[in-house]
Amino acid sequence: MTRLVVLDIESTGLDLAGGDRLISVGMVEMIDGVASGKTFEAIVNPERDSHPAALAVHRMTPEFLAAFPVFAERAQEIRNFIGDSRIIITCRTTEKNGTSFTLDEAMLTAEFERAGITSPLPSQWINVRRWAEALYGQDGARLDAVLDRYSISRTTRDELGHGALLDAQLLAQAYPRLRAEYAQMITASPPRPQTTAPKR
Repeated sequence: MTRLVVLDIESTGLDLAGGDRLISVGMVEMIDGVASGKTFEAIVNPERDSHPAALAVHRMTPEFLAAFPVFAERAQEIRNFIGDSRIIITCRTTEKNGTSFTLDEAMLTAEFERAGITSPLPSQWINVRRWAEALYGQDGARLDAVLDRYSISRTTRDELGHGALLDAQLLAQAYPRLRAEYAQMITASPPRPQTTAPKR
């Protein structure tokens, strides 16, 4: 049995070094490539305002978030759900000081460290955005574009805004086909031209 956790986050912004914080985590359990029906969602108080651009995406106001516990109070639950499973995300990769990282991984790792909880290992993270970029190019790798390509409805996402659990559920729907198409692409290779041994 292979267990995966499809994960998405929402945050106050994209500037981790500038103090942006996580506001929600959504996770979907998959067993042998199929969603098991088990999910997890945590909304937390980031103790700071969201940037206007981020607020326009997740639509969770400071007044709304103030009613929720801080991340440290949910950290162990989140970590327990992940366990030692591989973590599936779709996130643009950022290069900094010669190191590649994704905001999802960096943000969650920083929150775990702040809470005194051991973070998942770097080897647990699988960023399928790279698969989508290899298959469909940078523009076609956006989650909306992938969902449209696979005829997966994103009406709720468009109407209610991005939510970590909703986005994780949508990615879980797309993941099996994305994995299959990427595997097919990397295993396909053109036939090798026949060569004739040189005459002696």
